[in-house]
Amino acid sequence: MVTSVHGALCELAGAMPRFAQVPDAVGADFVLPEADRWEFLYWQLSHHDSPQQRAQYVRYAQGFLPNFPADALLEWPGRHGYQSMHRWAFLGLENLRFELQRWSIQDLKRIRAYDDGFIDVGPDSHGAYHVGRQGDWAAEQIRQHGTWGAPILVLSHSEELELEHRVKLAPGFTLIEGHTRLSRMLNMPTNERRDDGHQVLVVRRQARTSAT
Repeated sequence: MVTSVHGALCELAGAMPRFAQVPDAVGADFVLPEADRWEFLYWQLSHHDSPQQRAQYVRYAQGFLPNFPADALLEWPGRHGYQSMHRWAFLGLENLRFELQRWSIQDLKRIRAYDDGFIDVGPDSHGAYHVGRQGDWAAEQIRQHGTWGAPILVLSHSEELELEHRVKLAPGFTLIEGHTRLSRMLNMPTNERRDDGHQVLVVRRQARTSAT
């Protein structure tokens, strides 16, 4: 049974279940329980993505990240695996709490990213380029429904954060997952998107409680 954040990160290696080393920041107690099972479930989700396989993946992953709702597991490690989880591991995965909210376009414009180039707005932006192309899955989803099909993940933090490579994030709302969808939404013509009601999983750190 995985009981530590480090153990969870090792499980979340996904496509790299036999990863021989982990960064020093994660810890030295390297373990990889049930690696083959994790690899199989992650591979199934990545290649087939049936409702049954998604449910199986969520049940398994919640065994070591019980505080994560299904949408958070499917959209974060389910899409991106170990590397994305490692970037945010310093928050303490076991201390994260999630609240589903519905935000307006104006609310969404308050979100920053560790690299704001991912979500720039304007005719020369990455998002505008893909909105203008046929076959972009995120843009097509928004055109059909006015919004995205699953919530993006946004960290709410009141203090400055420092990520890898000394990237510093000012207090506010920082995007964890959903860069593709948010960039398309912000660059979508107003008549092809809804003004409000966009699902956002707001992520907050719950303070650790010390034993008395």
